[in-house]
Amino acid sequence: GHSFGLVHKSPGCNHVMVSAGGYNYNFWELSELGIIHSNIEYGMVSKYRVESDYNNTNTVTIPAGTSQTWTIARVIGGDLIIEPGATLEVQCKVKMPEGGKIIVERGGKLDVNGGLLTANSCAMWEGVEVWGDETKNQTQTNPGTGAIYQGKIILRNGGGIEHAHNAVVLGKPSGAGYASGYGGGIISASGSIFSQNGADVRFAPYSYAASISQITASTLSCASPLRDKGYDLTSAS
Repeated sequence: GHSFGLVHKSPGCNHVMVSAGGYNYNFWELSELGIIHSNIEYGMVSKYRVESDYNNTNTVTIPAGTSQTWTIARVIGGDLIIEPGATLEVQCKVKMPEGGKIIVERGGKLDVNGGLLTANSCAMWEGVEVWGDETKNQTQTNPGTGAIYQGKIILRNGGGIEHAHNAVVLGKPSGAGYASGYGGGIISASGSIFSQNGADVRFAPYSYAASISQITASTLSCASPLRDKGYDLTSAS
């Protein structure tokens, strides 16, 4: 219990270890579960944690037309999908598995507001796909959902992406290129951090109108060899 940040229950104490000090409790309070989660993620027991492998049955979906804000660190075991008209704001660390990716579908929005998208192992993850619609401009809205037709990613207030093969792809990858019709995804990055990625931003073809994507006052760096040598241009054979 102490390793997870809990103390004995007694008058004036708020955190429980069961059957300690003459007090008998058979439950954890929500605040205590939060303390345990925090210590597993950041505390002295974190080095013993076993990370999960990619499994597509563990995909997390933000349903169409809904909004969520994540403030507590998450470990994703599969892909993360943001459906049309849905918004996910990330204010915490989100760890993705090797082979996992985040998909922002057409009309979806991912807002990395001070959060960090990273790998959950010593390997690399795939990165974020932002799907667009090549037949629409980037400000036109869908009358059915009220959302723009394009997927969009925002990075702000120190929000960042690291250890990804391709941190952001504005389109839908297909083989060595891009699937037809998915260009036009939008990125708006200000005060953001891209670190140790194979590529930071890739643009699929989009010719309907001038792109409104922008990256300002941000850091894009790769100061050491990448975890996956196949994406390390300085040492890949």
